[in-house]
Amino acid sequence: MQLRNLHRRSRPFRYGAFWCMAGVCLLLAGTGRSAVQIGPVVAACIGWPFVADRLIRRRLREAVDEGSLVLGVHRFECLFCGALFGFVSLPPLPALAAAVALLSGLAAQASHTLLWRGGPLLLLGAAAGWLCAPVRTIASVPWADLLAAGFGVANAAALGEVSFRQACRLHAREQLAQGRAARLARVADRMESYLAPSLRARITTAPGEPLRRDRRWLTVVFIDLVGFTELAARMEAETLAATLDEYLADIGTLAAQHGGEVVEVLGDGVLIAHGLGPETERRRLVCGALAFLAGLRPLLGELQARSRARGELVGFRVRVGVASGFCTVGDWGGSVHRAFTIIGSPVNLASRLQASASPDGALLDAASVALAEPCDRFEGPVTIDLKGFGPVEAWSLTDGLAAAVRARTTARTAVDLPCPSAKVGGPP
Repeated sequence: MQLRNLHRRSRPFRYGAFWCMAGVCLLLAGTGRSAVQIGPVVAACIGWPFVADRLIRRRLREAVDEGSLVLGVHRFECLFCGALFGFVSLPPLPALAAAVALLSGLAAQASHTLLWRGGPLLLLGAAAGWLCAPVRTIASVPWADLLAAGFGVANAAALGEVSFRQACRLHAREQLAQGRAARLARVADRMESYLAPSLRARITTAPGEPLRRDRRWLTVVFIDLVGFTELAARMEAETLAATLDEYLADIGTLAAQHGGEVVEVLGDGVLIAHGLGPETERRRLVCGALAFLAGLRPLLGELQARSRARGELVGFRVRVGVASGFCTVGDWGGSVHRAFTIIGSPVNLASRLQASASPDGALLDAASVALAEPCDRFEGPVTIDLKGFGPVEAWSLTDGLAAAVRARTTARTAVDLPCPSAKVGGPP
């Protein structure tokens, strides 16, 4: 049983047990026991339930812990009942019925812990009462044994009924808890797709702690669809939603393949960051971003082919901006709304570079170009006046590794890189 409402649950058992034992003692009046021996025991058995009830209620009004109070009373009852039954020299069958009823009630309310404490107290009280008894005899009468046996059966049945009801309540609560757990699991599975992998890892590592803000070097890629406003104006809402979902899903998959994470989706714009996971060499972050850009062209071609196969004349053309530098990563906001995002100059710079890029083109900042291992040929630099940054040097990607090998000129006209080239844009 739970360690609450113990007083309410134990009251019927206390009254029934003590009054039945009072009846047994009265039936033993003709067995050689003296009136001095039987009278006080009968009076104690009749009066004790009232005394215990009043004492517990009074103590509960004083804000005493109910579990500790009731279990303490039960331990005293073990000693008290043992003394009474020993003093009246209770016959074997009534004594067995009383002891089983008392100890089974203790076990039902507080498991074996209280049982092992109450059992010795019961034996101690019985020994003391037996030594003080004026007449020591185990003589009995059939009616006393019959009443004791009936009491034992009734007590066992009542205890079983209470235990069954408690088991039903516990089962109902378990079913409710399992239902809530299953619902929370479904909610967690659904919410997981809204969270970046790095954010899921942070929450799993320390679920009870607020996410601290980290200062990290990131390579940020900002992608925006060209002509999305016109596309939205001429397409049905359902078709547009399905097309945009397909585009964003493929972009997220491609980014994850090359170590990037989709941090934020702003309509048709996608912010991708490389470096949110375990600490990685800066040069590898830029290489991952370039590999992502290299895979972007065939991905857009596949998207356009699938759209045309459905009879949708959709042209997928994008602008891309890439910037590298230190950003602050973590929670932002208050108790009403909190978001996990990245804030820093590279984020704004990548957005400004994307806005200045030509359709099917990409612009990279100086830090990204400097970190790129010989892998691609960049054209530039060109000086662009960006809002909030002023004049900024930017490089654009060109097509063809052979051209990059042939045209090794000055750093102002080209920077050669050794891995496959990347060009952003839809199919020709």
